[in-house]
Amino acid sequence: MKRMVFTEQQIGVIIDNYQSGINVSKIAKQLDISTAPILRILRENNIRIRTGVEIQRKLFSKDDCLKICEEYKNGITINKLASKYKVNRETIRRYLINNGLKTTKAKVEKVPIKYEDWTPDPKLDDKMSNLDPGKIGVYIITFPKGEFYIGSGGGKRGIFGRWKAHKRGYVNSPQYLQEVANKYGGWNNKSIYFTILENVSTRELALSREQDYINRFWGNPLLLNKSKSVTKAPEMKGENHPLYGKHHSEKSRQKISENHADFSGENNSRSKLTWKIVEEIRSKYKPRIYTLKMLSEEYNININTLINVIYKHNWIKK
Repeated sequence: MKRMVFTEQQIGVIIDNYQSGINVSKIAKQLDISTAPILRILRENNIRIRTGVEIQRKLFSKDDCLKICEEYKNGITINKLASKYKVNRETIRRYLINNGLKTTKAKVEKVPIKYEDWTPDPKLDDKMSNLDPGKIGVYIITFPKGEFYIGSGGGKRGIFGRWKAHKRGYVNSPQYLQEVANKYGGWNNKSIYFTILENVSTRELALSREQDYINRFWGNPLLLNKSKSVTKAPEMKGENHPLYGKHHSEKSRQKISENHADFSGENNSRSKLTWKIVEEIRSKYKPRIYTLKMLSEEYNININTLINVIYKHNWIKK
């Protein structure tokens, strides 16, 4: 493969464009070639290739830095500066800090309900270090505009397992909670908080404590819980089932049997066969003389179906 040759004028244009800040990909696109020849020309002319970090970070001149600092001092926010210079907020923040200016992070809107309002007891703050996300307990999820949801969890994955269930949209997570989270851009929104209120010893006690919190805030328009009661219905298994230990009488069984529809054989609307055809197939079939392939072509039936018919795996007379 022949090496691509450039004129001195083309080489000069490539070097000037690269040094002015245009990246290799854009230069290659302008010349309708790959990036490899561009990189080769730059290396042959001892031009330093910019690193990935330098490419990602937009480098401002000293005049630009001073201008950004002056605009920030005059009251223009970091968000507006980032939009103006087409960079992210952290880039602007970094330049401001490097120039000796203090920046403040955007304030998150506080939840209208104070933490003390829904703590189980005044000494809970002293116990916060002892709370374990891997154990049974009660939790609260708060959203940016003050909505909150109270729940309890435990089991193998502990309370934190419930948080994962909500984030991943599992079946046991309420759909309306997913809709509220989607309103704020999903569960990855850093203004959505998951807080453990207290650990308890048993699942029954966790449900009881959850009920206490819901009772305390029932009627608050920001409470997202739809039901006032958290008591679970007993599982309909074993002795808890109303028909446990009971059996149908002989008369009932006979009625069930009489009413049971028979969809086998000719009674099946999807069946291609009839008893007449089945008897013909069984009488005609002779190994190596009248083969399965011949019968399949004659009756337009799958060979596996023919095997089941011939060897009486189905179509059995009662």
